[in-house]
Amino acid sequence: MKRDDARAFDPTVSVAALLNTLNNRLSSGASDLYLRHFGVGINEWRILTVLCSTSGCTAAYIAARAAIHLTVISRGLRSLQGKGLVDIDRSAWQRLAMPTAEGRALHDRIAAVALAREHCLLQGLSPAEVDSLRGLLGRLTANVAAVDAYAPEGGAASS
Repeated sequence: MKRDDARAFDPTVSVAALLNTLNNRLSSGASDLYLRHFGVGINEWRILTVLCSTSGCTAAYIAARAAIHLTVISRGLRSLQGKGLVDIDRSAWQRLAMPTAEGRALHDRIAAVALAREHCLLQGLSPAEVDSLRGLLGRLTANVAAVDAYAPEGGAASS
């Protein structure tokens, strides 16, 4: 039953809810596809994207860039290393991860699929609309720190 008062939350018009639903569907579909065709899931793919754009990264750097919890990054790095896709330099003060040649090749194959999926997603939008969408998403991303800092007045304290 739908509430009539102004305080009702409607996930069909909430930007955050719509983005969350879209992201969940895209991530789940990508993960299933990448696992089936390439043997890696979405988190491993996201780790590879960071490593292939900035080689010699710490797990903390990858976590910050990919917005994934550090424990997920650590688990993903171990998995990628076990598959021969990532090397971890343990001689440095901080452990640095870098893609192997096989990891870079896999990244490039998945990147082609990711771009094809994005092309499907953007069908029906003009180039100007795509540019506008990218700009709007960038602006929304810049607002995330303010969203995270928000605390409701009179809200219950977390324990």
